[in-house]
Amino acid sequence: MTTYASFGDLWVIAVSWFIVLVLGVVVTFYGVLAYRRSRNRSTLALATGFAFLSVGTAGSWFGIYTLSQSFYAAQFGCAGFLAAGFAFIIFSLHTKVT
Repeated sequence: MTTYASFGDLWVIAVSWFIVLVLGVVVTFYGVLAYRRSRNRSTLALATGFAFLSVGTAGSWFGIYTLSQSFYAAQFGCAGFLAAGFAFIIFSLHTKVT
């Protein structure tokens, strides 16, 4: 069974992902600034994790949906970026301060 979203549904989803993208850019920017001040590798890993969770996920959703026109494929593609983001955040919690 194939279900198609209406234009209104697509608009709401796209705006939601755009908000995630903008907020992710802001969080990642401040994370990189914090790393540049402290030179702490765990801070850089944390910023990278947030970049994957937000910017990577939202960007992949837009890219995959544009290419495939499939909500399923777009959501499935985001899972890899989410997993990578969480892996970087976990790594940042276990990284020794240098």
